[in-house]
Amino acid sequence: MVVVVVVVVVVVVVMVMVMVMVTVMVVVVVMVVVMMMVMVMMMVMVVVMVMMMMMMMMMMMMMMMMMMMMMMMMMMMMMMMMMMMMMMMMMMMMMMMMMMMMMMMMMMMMMMMMMVMTVTDRQQKHPKGQACGW
Repeated sequence: MVVVVVVVVVVVVVMVMVMVMVTVMVVVVVMVVVMMMVMVMMMVMVVVMVMMMMMMMMMMMMMMMMMMMMMMMMMMMMMMMMMMMMMMMMMMMMMMMMMMMMMMMMMMMMMMMMMVMTVTDRQQKHPKGQACGW
């Protein structure tokens, strides 16, 4: 009787220990799996974050480049406009100068003509006057 009771107690204790061990093992395994999953998720998150950062940086760079290009284009356009304006001004000045030169030439021609006319008049009048005088 005593031996049977002892055996039963021992068997029950062993069963309980085994059950506890199994539950502990299962809990540990689950914890480990969860930890692994969390680690993987963290890694993925970090990678995604880094990728996002890189993308953002790239986008920012692209935007900056575009802005720079636009600015450059604007500057070029402004320069071209200025050059055109300058050219127009120069052309106008040249035209004015040419006009002035032409006017001067005309004036000179007129003066010359007047001089010639007076000289011819005198030459024509001279013999007549002489003739009349004599």
